[in-house]
Parts: sequence; C-alpha cells; structure tokens
Amino acid sequence: MNNLIGFGSPNDFCNFVLRAELSRRYGLFGRIPMWGGIRLHAFYPVLSTILACLFSMQGALFLYLMLTAAVWSFCRGPLVAFLFLISFYHFQPVFKVGRFAEFLGYTFIALAFFIKNSIVCGILLGLAGLTYPLPFILGCIMLAFRLDPILFLVAFLVCGWWYIPFLAQRKGISFLQEKRNDKILGLYITQYLSLINLVVFIFSPVWLCFVFGVLLWFLPVSIKMAPLNPAEFINVKSVLKRMKGVLSLRPFFVSHLTRRMPGLEKVNEGIVVITQPNLSQGIILEGENQFIGSLKHWVWASAVYLLKKNVVVYNGLPSTEVPAANLGIPQDLKVYSIFDLGFRAQDND
Repeated sequence: MNNLIGFGSPNDFCNFVLRAELSRRYGLFGRIPMWGGIRLHAFYPVLSTILACLFSMQGALFLYLMLTAAVWSFCRGPLVAFLFLISFYHFQPVFKVGRFAEFLGYTFIALAFFIKNSIVCGILLGLAGLTYPLPFILGCIMLAFRLDPILFLVAFLVCGWWYIPFLAQRKGISFLQEKRNDKILGLYITQYLSLINLVVFIFSPVWLCFVFGVLLWFLPVSIKMAPLNPAEFINVKSVLKRMKGVLSLRPFFVSHLTRRMPGLEKVNEGIVVITQPNLSQGIILEGENQFIGSLKHWVWASAVYLLKKNVVVYNGLPSTEVPAANLGIPQDLKVYSIFDLGFRAQDND
C-alpha cells in the first residue's frame, strides 16, 4: 500500500502501478477480467509496467530521474541536465500529470541521438518504442537523416513484436480521434510543448534552454492546458500560484486513498464498477482556484487499492483505446459512484 500514485492527488502514476499489480496477478501478457477479458498489454507498451513491477513506482521514478540526469550530463553537460530536469515542460508533465512512460522514452531518444553506434542507437530507439509511441515516432524522424538501415532493423527487432500485433488489430485509434479543447490532431497541447522543449535542449545553446525551459516558471502569464482567454493571459499572480502548486506536490501513496475515499473500506464484492461524472478536465474546488486532477485517476487509484482486497474494478484499467460507450459493463455488477465512496478532493485529516 506504499506505492506512489501521484503528487498531491492521484495522477497517471496510477496507470503504471495498476498495470504492475495486474501483471503480478494475471501475468504480464495475461487476460484480465475487464472488458471481456482483454490482454493487459493489448493497448499499452510494456516497459513502464515492468519497471513499476520490479522497482515500485517510486523506484521507477527515481531510476528515471537518475538516468535522465546521467544522459543529459553525458550529452550536453551537468548544467543543461539540471536545467532540463527543472524546466517547466518537463517538471509539470512528469510530477503533476505523471507522464512517466512518455518522458522515459524521450530520455532514450536523447541518448540515441548522440550515440553513433548503429546497434546501440537502434536498441535505444526500440526501448523508447516499448515505453510510449510518441517518443518512438519522434526518434524515427530525428534519426531518419542518418540513412542507417541497421539502426531501424535493430529497433524493429526490439519493439516490433509489440507494435505489429497492436497495429494489425486496430481499425482506428480512439485516442487520436478524441475531441477536446486541449488537443490538436490527436495530441495534447502540452505534449507538443514537451516535444519542443526536448528539441530545444538537444540543439540549442544553454541560454536558450534557460529562456525556454526555466524562465517560464517566472513569467507573469497564465500557463494552462487548454486554449486561453486573452483577458486572462497576463496575470501577475500566476507566478505565485505556480510556485504554490509546486510546494503542494507532496507524495500521494495508495495508503492515503481511504482518507479521501473512506467508502472503499466497505467494498468487498469480487468484481465492481466505479463510475464518475463526465469531468475529464478535472474539478475546481468551490471558492478556490485549485485544480484537482482528473476524476478518472481516482477510479484507477481505487482499482489499485481494491485489488489488494481481491476486488477487481471492471472499468478500472487505464486505456486510451476503449471508448466508454464500448465497455459493455455487465448489468449484474455492483456499481458505485466515486461520490458514493465518500470522495473528497481535499485531505481534512
């Protein structure tokens, strides 16, 4: 129950912790009793699950930070490594949003770009593919100019065994088709900005890395996930809010969950469903400008907690490939709302 699932509140870390717990119970490629018994890794690369399973989420995060610091120090020096780690579009997505797998892939791509050996470079590109598709796509674009077939052959051998079945079974990728204000051509705006941040740190001089990556923390502008209202863009209070947000990012473990959802202790059925309002952008506490992470994370976190009690949350597996309308939840399962379970956004204890 001491696995890290977020900072301040659950975030995408729940994804990796839950997959790790499910892999221990049903096997890394086994079928799980959700959505008709789909395979655990039918929709998501495996490397992040393996790391969370071997080292726990906090161990995997520590390993990522050490590896990232070492890679950037080796490639561009300790100063650039430090600036990258504290850059706005690295720190926010990793710690606040929990995009661990995606940024682990970027670390492999950064190292691959500076490594000249075709075989080593191909292995790194393949490992990036086994963490998340976006770093793999970026790596293929960046390394295509080498015109090195050996590099891509090795990468194919490393990760092709997962991508070929994945692409062969897809008629469409719902994640790319999802319509949201903070997405363009299927990707979140912050993902584009994180890609730009990575490219800046690979190619630019130190001063530009500082300007683009670090100065954003101190600009009196509002930096949000979705398109901005021009009247709200300039906001001198934004810097203080940004710093306050960082200071409030205390580790949130599975064991903390029942303080915020005490009703989970009473759930003992073998398989249940936990529903949520359609608030994918998260909620804001009344009277405060405090963002609380997307409610889906609380469902995933509940699934982690209840699995320890041998209770499976039927709709609890994080996946971008299964639209909610296609879940096909059996009518005879017990259904709980997160508010039935006593959900509260703040810890009052």
